[in-house]
Amino acid sequence: MSSLKEADSSMAQRKERITNDTILPAARMWCEDSEAATKTYGHISEWDVSEVHIDIVRRLHARVMHARVKEIQSTSAVGVPRHTS
Repeated sequence: MSSLKEADSSMAQRKERITNDTILPAARMWCEDSEAATKTYGHISEWDVSEVHIDIVRRLHARVMHARVKEIQSTSAVGVPRHTS
């Protein structure tokens, strides 16, 4: 049974750390292929971003929010008549 725990521990240790250099590629990978990102970095909810500079986190958040707003605007504008005064 201890070999199973060691195998789990070994797999957890092989995940790439989230750093200033890996946060953007990791986030991009998560958006494009969350399964591959999970294999590489672990599940996004468990990412340890303590090594990432706060400005990078803020920029990433802003990018994600901007992309989300554009996505919502592009899908909600389809078929919606515009009223002109």
